[in-house]
Order: sequence, then C-alpha cells, then structure tokens
Amino acid sequence: MPLFASTAALRIKSVEGRGNERLLTPAEPNEVWHLDLTTLRVLWLRFTVAAVLDGFTRRLVAQRVYNRTPRTHQMAALVRCAAGEHGQPHFVITDHGTRFRKRFAAAMKSMGAHHVRGKVPLIRMRAHRISVRSVCKPA
Repeated sequence: MPLFASTAALRIKSVEGRGNERLLTPAEPNEVWHLDLTTLRVLWLRFTVAAVLDGFTRRLVAQRVYNRTPRTHQMAALVRCAAGEHGQPHFVITDHGTRFRKRFAAAMKSMGAHHVRGKVPLIRMRAHRISVRSVCKPA
C-alpha cells in the first residue's frame, strides 16, 4: 500500500525525483505543512482543535479551537491566514477527512499549494501533542 494515496503525490514523485522523501523530510521552511484535527472533551463540552505544523521546523504555524467540527472553508481560511503570516507552503498534507476533499484541494490550488491526502503518523502524533499542550496550559 503506498504511503500517499493522492494523485498529486504520484505526480510529485515522477516529476521531482525525490518523491515522497521530499514530503517526509522537507529541505526548507514552508515547503511542507501538516494540517490535522483533534477533539478535546472538557466535562460535557467538546472542542475541536485544528493545528498546522511546518514539516521542516516542526513549528506550530497556526492553531484554532472550534466549538463545532470545522467545515472545509474554515480549514482553508486557517491555512490562508497562516500563509499570510509565515509564507506560502508548497504542499499541505492532511488525512482523508471529509473536510479535506475537493473544495479544500481547490482552495489550496488557488493559493498555489499542492494538497496531499495521506498518512504521516509522526507528524500527526506531534500535532495532537502540541494541540493538547498549548490549549490545556494551566493558568
């Protein structure tokens, strides 16, 4: 089973020679961003945290807490906002969630970024850990 099930990843592999290695080990900041969601439950309340990480610096470039499951346009707006502050990413890697389908890919394409839907377990675990730590800091 391939690591990335996206046709964009296959095109990247055939065009650039480095293939998936470029996505897993970026050579510079803003080359690859990872976007993931995690859900936190506090008593009877439920929050969804969206985190955008730079694959090179491992820096949290954007984070937002939603009181409902965010929609596609909200995820695209989060990436656009982060791009305005930190620079344009070349690739945005997400999981296969419903909010990361055609509309999200079209929004990334209009920004000039390639959307890759795949699995990157290490970054995902890091996104969840950073999200929980930064949202749940003791006062």
